[in-house]
Amino acid sequence: MAVSKLSGFILAVLFLRTVNAVCPPNWVEYRSRCYHTYTAMTWADAKAYCEERGWEMLVIESPEENAFVHEELTASGGWTRAWLGCSDEALEDHWVCYSAAGVEEMKYMNWVPGQPDNYYIDGEHCLSMRDIGGWNDIQCHNTCPIVCETSSIPIEAEPTRVLPATSCYVLGDDGRIHP
Repeated sequence: MAVSKLSGFILAVLFLRTVNAVCPPNWVEYRSRCYHTYTAMTWADAKAYCEERGWEMLVIESPEENAFVHEELTASGGWTRAWLGCSDEALEDHWVCYSAAGVEEMKYMNWVPGQPDNYYIDGEHCLSMRDIGGWNDIQCHNTCPIVCETSSIPIEAEPTRVLPATSCYVLGDDGRIHP
């Protein structure tokens, strides 16, 4: 009669790891940031719309982010411009961006050749992304779709716990486990 004994302790183990980052429903995640496009409005209304909800107007900080946003806007279709969260309204040709960190110098630029040009007599002080992915200064009272951004939220996996075993079991000849 062969009898196997299964016994011992299994040490308690706790695993905690980041599984993913999530964005609000219908938002798109890219490098720990979330993006969402909304209906056309003026630049000032767009800024207020994002900020009132605890978000920011989109401020693009790299060529990779610019390419990502342009690709997302192109995929959504039907747009020719979108507002970006930068302006030179306070001081001509001194472009600043508005974010949760406050007002900062523009760190990355992707102007369309010949821009910014401040074309109209009453000025073009607000930044837009054109359908070709480059940037253009336009009048702030124009209406363009807006892109709001916010941080993505890391989601933690439920901890996996393996509790200590405190019993011995015998595998009987009948194939059943007996305490």
